[in-house]
Amino acid sequence: MKYRQSLMGNKSSEDRRIVSHIYTEQCICSSKLAFHYSNKIQDADLLRQKEKNHKTQMLIPRMITRTHFLIGYDLVLKNHLEIKLQMAQEYLRSS
Repeated sequence: MKYRQSLMGNKSSEDRRIVSHIYTEQCICSSKLAFHYSNKIQDADLLRQKEKNHKTQMLIPRMITRTHFLIGYDLVLKNHLEIKLQMAQEYLRSS
């Protein structure tokens, strides 16, 4: 909430509506990304479990770990939020 308020400052109601929309959109995107990566983590966990259960040599890259997915998620999310923040700041500067 403080993040959104710091973007708005003393702007018009139209500016506030647009910034609020951008903020809401990035929250929705963040949720979708989190859901996507949590599914990928579960998939990797299931594959590793199958490999243990069946004692087969499945070709599961050892790099597929919770940590790698979370690092990937953090980087994608950070990049996405930085772009949205820049868009909001550029819009507010131009108005």
